[in-house]
Amino acid sequence: MEHNIFDSTPAHEIIEELGHKANLYVAQKIASALPEKAFLRRHASPNPRRLHTFAERMTRLGYEIDTSSSGALQNSLFNVKDAAIRKVRSRDCLILSLLILF
Repeated sequence: MEHNIFDSTPAHEIIEELGHKANLYVAQKIASALPEKAFLRRHASPNPRRLHTFAERMTRLGYEIDTSSSGALQNSLFNVKDAAIRKVRSRDCLILSLLILF
């Protein structure tokens, strides 16, 4: 199974929208019940070995991947214009998604 992280389907967009609506509803409930408190979500750091391996693989394909920050990584991925290269196996897509969040 392959998935392109840059493509989206109407079904996927609906699921994302419902997730955003649910998150907004819960956030409003928490904010109204606990107005003096703040809830912060913190993601664990990415696995350095996987991040390094991914960057090395992309370098071998001729793409420079900047892993200095999540924004730099995301910009590097957006600079890959070749749709065939952007296609990744679903497992790798999950890893990339997790890496982008750091």
